[in-house]
Amino acid sequence: MRLARRLALGIAAGVFLVLLANAALRIRREIDLFDREARRDARLLAEVLADAIGRAWHVEGEKKALEAVDGIRKDVHRIRIRWVWLDAPAGDPCALLGPKEGLEPLAQGRIVVREETRGPETFLCTYAPLSWPTGRPGALEIADSHAERRAYVKETLLRTLYVYAILAVAVIAISILIGYLLVGRRVRRLVEKARRIGAGDFGFPIVDRGRDELGFLASEVNAMADRIRGAAERLEVETQSRQATLESLRQADRLSTIGTIASGVAHELGTPLNVVSAHARMIERGETPASDAPRSAKIIAEQADRMAGVIRGLLTFARSKPEARETRDLRPVVSESCDLISPLAKRRNIRIEKVIGDEPQRALVDVPRLQQAFVNLLINGIQAMAKGGRIEVRVE
Repeated sequence: MRLARRLALGIAAGVFLVLLANAALRIRREIDLFDREARRDARLLAEVLADAIGRAWHVEGEKKALEAVDGIRKDVHRIRIRWVWLDAPAGDPCALLGPKEGLEPLAQGRIVVREETRGPETFLCTYAPLSWPTGRPGALEIADSHAERRAYVKETLLRTLYVYAILAVAVIAISILIGYLLVGRRVRRLVEKARRIGAGDFGFPIVDRGRDELGFLASEVNAMADRIRGAAERLEVETQSRQATLESLRQADRLSTIGTIASGVAHELGTPLNVVSAHARMIERGETPASDAPRSAKIIAEQADRMAGVIRGLLTFARSKPEARETRDLRPVVSESCDLISPLAKRRNIRIEKVIGDEPQRALVDVPRLQQAFVNLLINGIQAMAKGGRIEVRVE
């Protein structure tokens, strides 16, 4: 869902920025439109009032005309209307409150509309020229405060922000929903499938009927899982075959080593067999006194045990065992290997000396295969010493 959230927030942020820019342009446009309409209304009002007051001046005189101005000022509270003399000195009730600069068009009979700052407030002031019988330059001043403009701008701004905030929330909600349906849920299925593949589970293909990039990706992931499963099955079969072949080679090597050892063992068994045979014939012919019979039987038993030990060592060495590591003391393993190969060494006039020591030497090993390695090393040493000699085996 992280990708879906980021996608939704990215879309919402982009839409919000667009809406914000549009809101700024709209507010600016509304303000400009308001200002143009305000100036137009002020110009129209000035023309109407100036015409009416001018008529009153010509018909009823100056007093009635000024009273008409006062009456209009009392009736219209938001707009300040007064008569001004353009040549009145400062401090005169009918003097200009703003600068005289920019009022030159009044002399040409044109209306002047401008903004004036009076204290803390700003006014839209409209000056309408009048032609008086006395010839003194005067004008009708209509001052409209910008308070209404500020209120209108504030209301427009709040209304626009409120509408766009609702739109932004709606866009975010819709983006999150669409992101979850089109991206988040499907990506989560892809992640779960990838985790199962990593754990060795290649079943349960992804069901995604979308015809977009994520749908194509799901199809490729399913195909990849099938290929990996097939490769894993082939690898397992090949591994088992290789392990069986390797074990056969090891067994063949062990049997070959046994053949080499057998030539020395045959000589080793010859002596005890001759002793057993001699004592047995002596007993058979009655040449052994009754008092010596127990001694001869003991000798025969000892030689039989000796031969059985040699044969048992060969059988143990030749027996095929599965690989299994265990923590063992290496001293008896080395000693048994030396004893197994000693008959072959004696035939070659080679002496095997064991320097084993009293301290246990433990290691995690596969005993049969380690013994095979020791025996092969000893046989290589014996074969390399054609004139006899000494082989020292040390365990440290």
